Amino acid sequence: CDLLIRQFTFFKKQKSEQNLEDKLRNVRFHGELLKFRIMKPIQCFRILQVCIDDFAYQNIEVACNLFEACGRFLYRNKITHERTKTMLAT
Repeated sequence: CDLLIRQFTFFKKQKSEQNLEDKLRNVRFHGELLKFRIMKPIQCFRILQVCIDDFAYQNIEVACNLFEACGRFLYRNKITHERTKTMLAT
């Protein structure tokens, strides 16, 4: 999991569109790991917060792909429901 976080941080620093597919693959993998409870929800919320803070084309795509991968899980989970609801409202 730490390698994925470091890889996302590396992709975040690079703003080129050449890495878009790699970024999307990375966040989809984050979402799948979250659904299997290997990754903690706070890490996915951090990714979403980074995407919302720098609301540009690529980050919109990344946030949408993360919600597509694990949004339903986050929304239906008792622990993360309120925070997910707040994120969706923004």
